[in-house]
Amino acid sequence: MLKILNSRISYRLMLLAIAFVLALAATVYVNLHKTRQQMMADRVDKLHAIVETALGQAEQIRKREAAGELTREQALAQFRAVLDGMWYDNHKNYVFSYTLDGISVAMPPDPSFIGQDKSGIVDVDGFPIVRGFMELARKPDGGTLIYHWMRPGETAQVPKLAYVHPFAPWNLFVVTGVYVDD
Repeated sequence: MLKILNSRISYRLMLLAIAFVLALAATVYVNLHKTRQQMMADRVDKLHAIVETALGQAEQIRKREAAGELTREQALAQFRAVLDGMWYDNHKNYVFSYTLDGISVAMPPDPSFIGQDKSGIVDVDGFPIVRGFMELARKPDGGTLIYHWMRPGETAQVPKLAYVHPFAPWNLFVVTGVYVDD
């Protein structure tokens, strides 16, 4: 009789221990998921702020163009110069721009892109990056997407979260992104 009682107690203790481990694992999973969501939201907010700064600069230059102080070409050259200086995160991330047709307006890490149609660029997964940007740029408030791209000076493509926003007066859009492989 004592042996039966002990086996029931040990069985119940084992079930209690398993339930505790499962509850702990579920709690850790939920907290990690919430932390990841908050980290992504914080990064999106950061990207919005950076793109808004670039768009503010574009608007100031556009006003000078509208006042006749600059030609369109001069205005775009000034805008390109502004974006060329908008590196951040210890010179790891940058702001760039394309027309709604996929023509590169500014690409700080690779100026050879400028003036070229880059709408055919795909990442390692086959995702059409610039066409994805173009699709978001047709929305009034733009949007975010994740694609794969190389860090400046590296060859391996890693996930990058980008925010895209249109600038209608010049038929272009502004993009920035941060790597999210961490």
